[in-house]
Amino acid sequence: MKERKMTLLASALLASVLLTSCAGSPIAYYSLDKGLRETTTDTTDATKTLAYLRAVRIPTLLQRPEIVTRNTESNQVNIVKDTLWAGNIEEEIAKQYARELEHAMPGLIAFNAPVLPDGDPDVFYTIEIDQLDGQRGGDVHLRMHWTAKYGGTNQTEQGTFKATERTNGNTIDDYVDAMNALITRSAQAMAAQLNAY
Repeated sequence: MKERKMTLLASALLASVLLTSCAGSPIAYYSLDKGLRETTTDTTDATKTLAYLRAVRIPTLLQRPEIVTRNTESNQVNIVKDTLWAGNIEEEIAKQYARELEHAMPGLIAFNAPVLPDGDPDVFYTIEIDQLDGQRGGDVHLRMHWTAKYGGTNQTEQGTFKATERTNGNTIDDYVDAMNALITRSAQAMAAQLNAY
């Protein structure tokens, strides 16, 4: 009799879990990585420049699995429960910066911590993001600064970047695309500084 009661209780719990999961919204996963892009320059050992991203820091607000939007006028934050990053967002942003730096500056090979290059880097970057958020169907904002330390001379330079990107629509896809566009633009600014060195 006791075993029958336990079986009935287990069945009821399983049915409850199944009903709850069926009733909820399906979860969508997003990544900043839009796939590989070819570079136009053949990078040989004689011509390559090594860049090492020692740290890419993001605001605490973004350090969560859910995608976060914010109304900058009211400062109201919206944590979108059914849309999650496919991986660690801090690592995703660091990898995206490495990819965008390589694309913006043919001949550059970029590594991000903890992966170390086989050789002495020509430039060490530290990136600090103060804001990377905004509204769905509105503007997404990026405020960041970086420090570049050049390996050969130990010279250090700093740069800042602030920009707004208008979303093309009201979907999370449009929102993530705007975030991506801002990372691309800021990486181009970093590459321009390196080119001028």
